[in-house]
Amino acid sequence: MSSRVARLAKQLEKLQQDDFEDPEKALDLLKQLKECQINIEILNNTRVGLIVNTLRKKTSSPQVSALGKKLIKTWKKFLPAEEPKRPKLAYRDSPVYEQEEVTKNSPAGPPPPRDAHAPEPAAGGGVPTRPGHAAPPGRGC
Repeated sequence: MSSRVARLAKQLEKLQQDDFEDPEKALDLLKQLKECQINIEILNNTRVGLIVNTLRKKTSSPQVSALGKKLIKTWKKFLPAEEPKRPKLAYRDSPVYEQEEVTKNSPAGPPPPRDAHAPEPAAGGGVPTRPGHAAPPGRGC
């Protein structure tokens, strides 16, 4: 059975190389494939699923496309179930985005990190002075 599927797959591949000049022949080959008993081992060995899928996508014949799609759907049932994929975390759902939004929307932005040894800023937003030193002339309060 595997050799018959391999032969049909080669004929379909040749049709692809000839740019699907004969959709009737492609439809006939797909009908023959439909009658074959195909399992996962045959699919892996012959790669017929890939060939049929390519044919399905590139043909201009709606009948060939529909039958190819039906075969692919049937054969996909042979594949082992995959773990469900985790949805990708959208950037807007991430904590980084939320922090950027807070920064953009706050009037002055986030406060810069403070040095533990730096003096406290002067009250009223003036220029900070060191203890025992006055503010420079013309600046500050």
